[in-house]
Amino acid sequence: MDSYGTRFLLLTGPDDFPDHPDCAWDAAADALQLRPRQQPRLAGLPAARALAALADTPLVIRDAHGRLGLFDDARRRLLSSAQWPPREARPVLAEGAVTDGGHPDLQPVQAPEGQRWIDMQIGRDGRLALLASDGAERHSLVLLHLGQRWQRRLPLDGPPPRRVAIDPAGDIWVASAHRVTRYRGAPLAGRWRPRPDRFDPCPPNPHPLRAIGQRTLPGGELLALAVDESHLHLLQLDGGDPGRQTLLRLARALPDDPAPTPQPLPEDWPFAPDIALLDTDHPVLLIPHDDEADPHWQRPDLPALRVVAGRYVPTGHRYPQHGQASLRFVSSADGAPHYLAPHGPARLYPLPQARFATRADLELPPLDSGQRDTVWHRLYLEACLPPGCRIEVACRVANQRDECKAVPWQPQPPLLRHPLPSELPFHPGWQGPEAAHGGLFELLLQRGPDGGPVRELRGRYLCLRLTLRGDGRHTPAVHALRVHFPRFSWQQAWLPAHMHQQAEPAAAGPANGADVRERLLAACEGLLTPIEERIAAAEAWLDPRAT
Repeated sequence: MDSYGTRFLLLTGPDDFPDHPDCAWDAAADALQLRPRQQPRLAGLPAARALAALADTPLVIRDAHGRLGLFDDARRRLLSSAQWPPREARPVLAEGAVTDGGHPDLQPVQAPEGQRWIDMQIGRDGRLALLASDGAERHSLVLLHLGQRWQRRLPLDGPPPRRVAIDPAGDIWVASAHRVTRYRGAPLAGRWRPRPDRFDPCPPNPHPLRAIGQRTLPGGELLALAVDESHLHLLQLDGGDPGRQTLLRLARALPDDPAPTPQPLPEDWPFAPDIALLDTDHPVLLIPHDDEADPHWQRPDLPALRVVAGRYVPTGHRYPQHGQASLRFVSSADGAPHYLAPHGPARLYPLPQARFATRADLELPPLDSGQRDTVWHRLYLEACLPPGCRIEVACRVANQRDECKAVPWQPQPPLLRHPLPSELPFHPGWQGPEAAHGGLFELLLQRGPDGGPVRELRGRYLCLRLTLRGDGRHTPAVHALRVHFPRFSWQQAWLPAHMHQQAEPAAAGPANGADVRERLLAACEGLLTPIEERIAAAEAWLDPRAT
């Protein structure tokens, strides 16, 4: 609140701006921007060929030190190599039997008798989850710690497992064709061994590796699984059309409520055998490259998706590859998505190409002043407007929230640049240092050119519509938005009563003299009030805590 009793509402951050197909909050730029509009190059295989090649594709993990883990040709042993292609792959060792001296005997990690490795994923804490199966009735989950060298095996019942994943919290997820199960637990620290000459608790380990939740999956057969902090993302085959695919998003808590309907992928996208996560709610699909159909196209893109209101939509970014040596993503200990290039695992990065939507009309939720007939005063935008970009503002007011949509939009004057970084005393502003064309922009909230004799906006609720325009190569950016209210009228406070506003608001017509004088004085107030507030807050320079 300033010296005149004017308050403001602040909007800054992804929670304050609703999602829109053509604009969104960019976390890297810390601003509301137009969405990118890059067209990915997709060249894939038919579903039957991709599924046939998937059985023999290399499966690779990458630990925190850059070493690679892979299976041998028979998929019986776990090997380690420092490079790709592996030339001197060595068996991974872990504890096996215990010697007479009580020290563990490190032995090669192998699949249980009669079973073969079918999947693996590494977690951020150095644990490795592996799935083994004989393809019929015997299945196993093996949890291996690469640093401490312990391993635990847990027999699995039910249908053959397909995929395994470790979420950021450390829980293990095993998915079969139509079911997903959650596992948790680890052995006791310090390689605890029972001794007959002492009292030990029963059971000695209160949190062994065990299943803690299970849920049946709707839709078709499962192909791939990825887990983030809050949700599971499952890539499936469409039960009605085996050539099509669907994506299913389930809450990580596995609630008992009905699961959402799987969403089909775009019809023009090729078949995808695997899925990974760029970050929370941003999956990316691996599209196989058809070398026979196009041997010269060695760098196909991978399509990425984002979640909007529970639905998957394309992000608009391109993620190119430097070749493709596997139809599966590389599981990395850093949690970042990697793919297997001919020279080894490579990090997946977006193509830094400037292609944006050219227009977005974003309607913000109603702002509540808490009092009827509030006169809304001024709007401040901390924004960046490169050449060829602009931001247009329209607003409407009402005393009841449900009446806002019935009120017509009032276009606002063009934004004017303010010389200060912020109208708030000594505030540096939210704008990033990279915004060369940025600054503080303001406008006086008022009715449109034919808004009647009294142009003030009066009502409890204020609705704003921001129109972001760009040239396709640049985008405007909104770092923060502040709406000041109620208006302190210099005319009403300091001029004689016969100069005050006497008319009532009307639907149309020219502005009367009192309204013109009111807006003229408000223009002066917009220049002088920030200076007065800096003088009023000058004691901040003398406060020892401010040094």
